[in-house]
Amino acid sequence: LKSACKLLKALYGEKPIILIDEYDRPVTSLLYSRERLDEFLRSYSSWLTGGLKDNIEELKFAVLTVITQISFNQTFSKLNNLKISNMLTPGGFADHYLITEAEVKDLFKQVMATEIKKEELTELREYYNGYTLPGNNTLLYNPYSVMGYLDARKDKAESPL
Repeated sequence: LKSACKLLKALYGEKPIILIDEYDRPVTSLLYSRERLDEFLRSYSSWLTGGLKDNIEELKFAVLTVITQISFNQTFSKLNNLKISNMLTPGGFADHYLITEAEVKDLFKQVMATEIKKEELTELREYYNGYTLPGNNTLLYNPYSVMGYLDARKDKAESPL
């Protein structure tokens, strides 16, 4: 990571941003073997520390996404100024990744060319919402799940059977 950042900075004249999606995927895949996990964490931690903490001169910042919030103590114990935020953290990023019920209604109208019925919204709510922000009673939905629901509804509506 450090070498790649140095090269990118030289090529583009700006410090690069590192994006590591699902950084914990290798960790979760090794949970069945404590010995392999410990060995991996040592090298992974060193790689991340070298690429992130020891790379201040060449790196603007880094964003790491996770599936499960695990291994922060071991993996990131050497990192400074680490900010952990999740979708449900007040003031976090939920409004960028989830959609509100009002947005679900608008999306339904656009895709299905009709208003959503009360029973359809109830069904959708039972299966696909599940997120409420702390200190806020706004129901939030996973957009991927809502789109899957709408695709299934549209297919059913267009079926001649």
